[in-house]
Amino acid sequence: MARAAMNARTVDSSQEEAHTVYLDQRPVPGFDTLVAESIPVAGVSFRQREVVELVKDPSAHLELRRDPDNPHSPDGSAIAVTGTWHDKKGALHQAQVGYVPATIAQEIKRTQPDAKLLATINCMFLPQPGKSAGLRMSIWAGAATPRARCASCGEPLPVGAAFCPGCGTEAQPAGGDNE
Repeated sequence: MARAAMNARTVDSSQEEAHTVYLDQRPVPGFDTLVAESIPVAGVSFRQREVVELVKDPSAHLELRRDPDNPHSPDGSAIAVTGTWHDKKGALHQAQVGYVPATIAQEIKRTQPDAKLLATINCMFLPQPGKSAGLRMSIWAGAATPRARCASCGEPLPVGAAFCPGCGTEAQPAGGDNE
């Protein structure tokens, strides 16, 4: 999995935003298309324990995974956000921390349906009285992932599909061809 390079800085405690850690993450080569800049990670309020642990580690990073079977996304555009971080003892942790906001996920599905995606963290908000922890990220797209096509109808086959979503036949790629 591609991972962003990063420099971190915490805002000086004399400033109003002492609870904010700004990160200067840059995408890896091959992820050259900026799709969305400095957007909030949706749903972090439901995963506060994980987000609080993640924001304590300035070397934390995010991964994006398309989630077409998500029941809250009827159009299949959902994109899950997974965080990876180390705790104070150095143990590695990984957990889902939220989702790409729905309107942005829908736009990505429309404009970058097969692209590989990478998230870079812009800033992390430490919890404060009356405020929960939070994350802002940018999303980058890389080269499209080749997709096999159904031998019967020619529709793209989702990775790992047992049956073609277009015609319902057993998923057998057309002569092993990829787009």
